[in-house]
Amino acid sequence: MKQFCKFLFLSVAAMGLLGSAAMAEEVMGRCVAIDKEKNTITIIKDAANDKANPNFQLPPLTFDLPAGAELPKFGKRIKLDTKENKLKYYDDASTSFKSIDFTPVEKIDAVEPEDARVANKKFPAIDKEKKTVTIYSKRQKILTVIGVPDSALALSEKTYDSGDDLKLTIDGKKITKIEK
Repeated sequence: MKQFCKFLFLSVAAMGLLGSAAMAEEVMGRCVAIDKEKNTITIIKDAANDKANPNFQLPPLTFDLPAGAELPKFGKRIKLDTKENKLKYYDDASTSFKSIDFTPVEKIDAVEPEDARVANKKFPAIDKEKKTVTIYSKRQKILTVIGVPDSALALSEKTYDSGDDLKLTIDGKKITKIEK
């Protein structure tokens, strides 16, 4: 009987450990907001789980950061479509995607992060006088200048900036591991 009780206790303990490990899940997404007071981040989930061809889907997901975690970069730009001339971004107020129709001014392909045109430079660069925004997309490897309407120039700089693409290991609403 003692042996059986010992076996039962160890079995239950092992199941508990396996159960908590099974609850951890991986989520990929783009960081669109950080709340330093609450120590949380909000991401838009990449349903494709593919950094090269993301498919960002609503609703936004908010998670608790681990204590002492390095904060990722956040930005609202979800997609820069240079074929359709649309910039899709996440809007906090409506918790939805919105888009800006733009006029292409200049586009340079195959621009690596070490390229002198982008290295150690701050993007996006908004020129209100010319009504343009210069954007560098590291993932797409493009440097582009877009013409935007006055209403779009009034938007935050973060609208034109993409946040870090993250791979999170989560347990419920808590992040246990962050990978960039």
